[in-house]
Amino acid sequence: MDAKQMGMFISELRKENNMTQAQLAKELYVSDKAVSRWERGLGFPDINTIEPLAEALNVNVLELMRCQRMPTKDIQVEVATDAVNTTLDIVQQQKKIELRNMVMYSIVGIVGTFCLLIGLAFHSYDSFSLLSRPILSCFIGMIMLLVFLSYLYRKINKSSRKD
Repeated sequence: MDAKQMGMFISELRKENNMTQAQLAKELYVSDKAVSRWERGLGFPDINTIEPLAEALNVNVLELMRCQRMPTKDIQVEVATDAVNTTLDIVQQQKKIELRNMVMYSIVGIVGTFCLLIGLAFHSYDSFSLLSRPILSCFIGMIMLLVFLSYLYRKINKSSRKD
């Protein structure tokens, strides 16, 4: 399954149900930007969102995963197995992206901390040029730490919304 195909299907179902992206987002406890990303094919819904999304769009999970409506009486084992495997692939892809983001933001936080500490440890009042380097280092360190802390804040809020 590709993200563009799923996005078009989600968009089609949302419109069939006379919902805006904001209404769907509110029902799923996600941002309207997340719904927009799904519909543009720039990502998949989180695995924990699949079942509520299917429910909100009045389809079953299998239909959502296959990106097509299906007769409800005859669901073949192969079709269900394929949908489960697709779901597992999406979960694996999401975990890789999340791990990459965690590593990247952790590195940003560590480098930011070092910049801040170096700036504070080597400040000097002898001349402006010597003073400007530690100030610049502190400034860069604070920016990097703020980026890292905002990432942590988003992660904490995201996990608390799922509970």
